[in-house]
Amino acid sequence: AKTWDRMGADDSGPHPLGTALEQWLSFATGKHTWLSVHGATIRGLVSARRRAKRTVWEVDCLINADDDQSISGSLLERMAADVAGQGAERVFLRLAADSCVVEIARGAGFFTYAEETLYRAESPPSVEDPGLPLRAASRADAFGIYQLYNAVTPANVRAIEGLTFREWQAAREPWGGNPSDLVLEEDGIITAWLRLLRGNEGRFAMLVHPQRRDADAFLHTALARLKGSETILCLASSQGDSLSGHLRELGFSPAGDYTSMAKRLAKHAGELAAKTIGTTVTASWFMLNITDDLDALIDILPPQAAESLRQRPNNFDLLEIVLDLGRLPQARYADEEAILSDREVSQEDIEYVISRISEFTADNRAGIERTLHRISCIRNRQSRVVGLTCRVGRAVFGTIRIIEDLVRDGKSVLLLGRPGIGKTTMLREVARYLADEMNRRVVVVDTSNEIAGDGDIPHPAIG
Repeated sequence: AKTWDRMGADDSGPHPLGTALEQWLSFATGKHTWLSVHGATIRGLVSARRRAKRTVWEVDCLINADDDQSISGSLLERMAADVAGQGAERVFLRLAADSCVVEIARGAGFFTYAEETLYRAESPPSVEDPGLPLRAASRADAFGIYQLYNAVTPANVRAIEGLTFREWQAAREPWGGNPSDLVLEEDGIITAWLRLLRGNEGRFAMLVHPQRRDADAFLHTALARLKGSETILCLASSQGDSLSGHLRELGFSPAGDYTSMAKRLAKHAGELAAKTIGTTVTASWFMLNITDDLDALIDILPPQAAESLRQRPNNFDLLEIVLDLGRLPQARYADEEAILSDREVSQEDIEYVISRISEFTADNRAGIERTLHRISCIRNRQSRVVGLTCRVGRAVFGTIRIIEDLVRDGKSVLLLGRPGIGKTTMLREVARYLADEMNRRVVVVDTSNEIAGDGDIPHPAIG
């Protein structure tokens, strides 16, 4: 198994027993190890670690020290079952393209979704920095980089790595060391991203929007800023990616071909046919247009909490705001919670919000006219409101591409999943697609105003 931070290293490693002991004792690094032992003999080993989030893992060591090849398959299956119990939804595995383990991994439920080539430059050429107006990336750029990823990456790869922003964040590979991220922003849109890791063995990765015609300038920037590295590595798609040609022109040589595999643990996924940029499934038609009317929600909050929320850089990932009497106001995101004020929520704060939203219905829910935000309340025994939860409603146009053919053909679709993954968002887009693009008459039965929004006029997101 080859993780990105270990690629390029010598494959002639130590005896499997020594490696097994090293892996077994590496609990401080967050790795988990599974061993197959017969008597005093270690027959095989697999170790895995989390990527950016606990929902995504990757295999970082796989050793079969026995003639019985089925041992590797059994270890992979056991590993997948165990990490699924810890909340994992996907496991990634990268192998040498000619490895016999590829077929074994298939038997354990992994499937190939990408082919890659590692390029290496020994004594890299000295080039001039072209002076592109790059700036250091910040956390606020994350969604812009994701949109760029959507525009560059083939759809079959995105379906595994990052069909949603949250999935993409969770699946980002560890680099080791301290890489630096640079972006080029034009008119509020990020059109290029460059990540550099300096050292004796430098590494870089980049995304350049297809509409740009200066990808070679970003390669020159990478080489110029990695000056001093004895070796430079870059991973590129093996399926006709223009990056490969640019790398060869600059003296990079192929150092190995690799197969990227994945296994979904939350639901069954079949193997995807290879698709490359330029076919009908390119990201240009799969770009997501997200509308959240977040300012309308922030405007109803008490001033101090509202101002604090406006200053936060990751509101694209905001799920809800909680105002409970006598407690500090909170903003809840996909993976964190933030305190919005050091002052406890008062009854006046709650009344301030109530005066700016619609009336609560019998199910204790309200909304904001012409938005998709939902506000639910908690009442005490005297029916006075003592707590509010303001949930962000988002319209995401383009989310049904994966089931569009089923919707178009009038098939029945059942959406299952934990809260917050986008079931209601997809239902809303189904309604819009049928109404606007299929010219169907759509009736939405929604007793809690979650799909069409609150008020007499339905939100435009449903068509």
